[in-house]
Amino acid sequence: MVVVIVVVALVLSGVFSSGPSTGLGAPSTTTTLPPSSSSTTSSVPRASSTSTTRPSTSTTTSTSTTTTTVAPTTTTVPVDLVTPSSVLVEVLNGSGGSGAAQAVASSLHAAGFTINGTGDANDFSYGTSVIAYAPGNLAGAETLAHHVEGATHLEEVNNLPASDEVELIIGSSFSGVAS
Repeated sequence: MVVVIVVVALVLSGVFSSGPSTGLGAPSTTTTLPPSSSSTTSSVPRASSTSTTRPSTSTTTSTSTTTTTVAPTTTTVPVDLVTPSSVLVEVLNGSGGSGAAQAVASSLHAAGFTINGTGDANDFSYGTSVIAYAPGNLAGAETLAHHVEGATHLEEVNNLPASDEVELIIGSSFSGVAS
């Protein structure tokens, strides 16, 4: 028993160290004891080899930008048209043509609309005709738009003289009145 303890102490101190290196940073140690003269045989297990391995680290940084553009949508809610005689219209000349407001008012009256007056717009640079209407009077504006030929733009405004009035500003795109 004393022999085994001495051998273990010698092995651990490196006296019987031999053998190839494992290549991992610490040598591998193998120890063989000579046979003893007594009938007791002992063997010492191979000393452990210690290796320290640092894991390989690979960092990949990826930056990705996704841009989503949502197209604006226009939802058209069908409006019930009203009879033209229930629509009160003021016609304003926004194109500069001489007598244009009076001529269009006469055509609208012939189509059944009630004319409230005619005049000039603030300026004569309107390309597209504008139909301005008071809140709650979309049906009257849609009815007028149904009869106006050429490009038109509907616009809800809060400052019309009468809440049931629709104002038509004639632009250069105006091409007539459909009956």
